Amino acid sequence: MATHYEPTEGAIPWEAPGVSPAQGWLESVKLLVTAATDFFRRMAPTTGNYLKPFLFALVCAYIGALFGWIYNTLFQVSLGALTGFRGTEMFSGFVGTGMGLIGILLFTPIGLVLGLLIGTLVFHLMLVLLKAATQPWEATFRVLAYAGVNNLAQVVPIIGGLIGALWWIYLAVVGLREAHRTTTGKAVLAILIPLGILCLCLGALAALGGLALFGLIRQAQQ
Repeated sequence: MATHYEPTEGAIPWEAPGVSPAQGWLESVKLLVTAATDFFRRMAPTTGNYLKPFLFALVCAYIGALFGWIYNTLFQVSLGALTGFRGTEMFSGFVGTGMGLIGILLFTPIGLVLGLLIGTLVFHLMLVLLKAATQPWEATFRVLAYAGVNNLAQVVPIIGGLIGALWWIYLAVVGLREAHRTTTGKAVLAILIPLGILCLCLGALAALGGLALFGLIRQAQQ
């Protein structure tokens, strides 16, 4: 029988001994939603265990992905009903959504591992450059893993992605600030500088793609 979780210094519910996984997960989500600063202040920056924060992020990622799959399926069914899809088309659509569910189950862990590893390397490097990395890179990994609770925003249809993105930035800033005992300004820079560079690169690629497409259209018209 699981014991009632009693907050202790440096402990978070998900990692507290004697707490059931379900209770620990729910209590941690509640803290991240209502008291993120308190959560990251209680989080031990380094524990030698990468598995628990990864599993927490994986549960959140699966829930978010499954809700996205459900909304996409409902949209396809509604669209089919409105446009009068025939039986074979509806069957093909259901096969596609079924394959999408299998893809979610198989590739969500792989994507999460890659995202956490790349994110940890990039953001920890920024902390080092800003002279704000007071803890090893494990602290940054743990922050990003627990910030993965933002995937739960996918339960909100249509705007869940935007809410989740903004929530992630907030959690990452608060988490890095508390885990590395640095200033809010440095934590903000450590997150926004890489994101800004990424946006600029994507914008440049989109502009180049648009110019290439425009050139092809001009050639076709001649």
